[in-house]
Amino acid sequence: MDLIATTWGEWAALPLRIVLGIIFIVHGYPKFFKVPPIGGPKGFAGFLQQMSVPYPMFFAWVVAVVEVIGGICLILGLLVRLWAPLMAIDMAVAIWKAKLPQGGWRGGFTRMDTTGYEFDLINLASALALLILGSGALGLDRLLGLPF
Repeated sequence: MDLIATTWGEWAALPLRIVLGIIFIVHGYPKFFKVPPIGGPKGFAGFLQQMSVPYPMFFAWVVAVVEVIGGICLILGLLVRLWAPLMAIDMAVAIWKAKLPQGGWRGGFTRMDTTGYEFDLINLASALALLILGSGALGLDRLLGLPF
């Protein structure tokens, strides 16, 4: 059993990196580029301003970069331990500023048309897991010998 754990354990980060990377890219794309429903950084800055986030344009760009560039880097396994905590912070702030004021766990398991903070929470936990695991066996960090 130890042989299986040490051999396959190195691959544990791969599916997590790929799925989380895709999720962040998909959700970050309309924040980064001027496309509906958000309309790029300017539109996202307006959303942040409504939630009383200071320096909304600055943080709109920070979130857009973390989600799109960070998502790409996760998929590639590049600088995983640098991007993962930034993504965890992104999700913690999303829960705190956007989801909890709306009631948190909305609809529970009775509604399929809305989500509370559970999606953000699993993304936060996944990012923290990647902070611990790093890129794993099949990632540019390992291939390049980077400590991330």
